[in-house]
Amino acid sequence: MKEFPVTPERMIGRLSLNEVQEFLEDLDLPSTTRDAARFKNLVFQFNDLELAIETVGGPVQIKRAA
Repeated sequence: MKEFPVTPERMIGRLSLNEVQEFLEDLDLPSTTRDAARFKNLVFQFNDLELAIETVGGPVQIKRAA
């Protein structure tokens, strides 16, 4: 069986909604259950944690090297 590296995006996908809410709270972002579900969906769609954070109004970070 092939193993896939654990990326930040995969880690978010594995978190429960409560854990994602806590993550959003730590970033001072809206953190209702609905916000957490939306955020998980954005991370999945974009496959880019930083872009998902920026999309929901979080701090803008310098993009990591491709």
